[in-house]
Amino acid sequence: MFHNPGRASQLHTPCLGVIARQNILIFNGLQIAAGLHDRSDYPTTGTNPFHFQNASTSPIGVIVHLQTVAPWPDNMIKAQFVPETSEAGEFQRQEDAFREWISADGSTPFPAVAGRYHLYISLACPWASRTLIVRNLKGLQDAIGLTIVDPVRDEKGWAFRDPSGKISPGAPFESTDPVNGFHYLREAYAATDPNFDERVTVPVLWDKETKKIVNNCEDDLCRMFNDAFGSIARN
Repeated sequence: MFHNPGRASQLHTPCLGVIARQNILIFNGLQIAAGLHDRSDYPTTGTNPFHFQNASTSPIGVIVHLQTVAPWPDNMIKAQFVPETSEAGEFQRQEDAFREWISADGSTPFPAVAGRYHLYISLACPWASRTLIVRNLKGLQDAIGLTIVDPVRDEKGWAFRDPSGKISPGAPFESTDPVNGFHYLREAYAATDPNFDERVTVPVLWDKETKKIVNNCEDDLCRMFNDAFGSIARN
């Protein structure tokens, strides 16, 4: 364990915080170095991108504050969505592509009608899970259909595959989409905008009448479920 924090320089603004415990350096649950002991020079410059800034004790070990001093090596942790990652490593989610509005008074082309709309989500996505929570709290289960995609997303994106995990990605599968028979959510995006070339995301609210996506913004959907569907909702 690193137990010589006195040799670390004064803390300014560390960009990473990790825990050194049992002689193992752990970062976001991944072991990236071992054998710290009293070596205040490890990690350091060169191929390792870290440098000790400061350290403090805690009940679970030593909190080590690090500063990056070199580019990330190819075998280190990388961002999942590079186009949506800033130079500082922040996730900057792409703008939602479809923002049509459902109205209670019919003032938009999409009136709040029971049975017209279908919600596609993944339970692996916290943004999409918000829409499921609001749908259920409002008692809209009978008014708005629901399909949950497979939580395992491969290079083709979200799949309408049995979410139990019995079917491995890449293997043939029957669609679990009861509305369109889509195999992948990207088919819904292509049907709505054939020129769409960004990342396919959940949630998606599908209009069965126009056969297009109405909205894929979780904030909008939560508001519409709460307001526009007020006269239909059970709660």
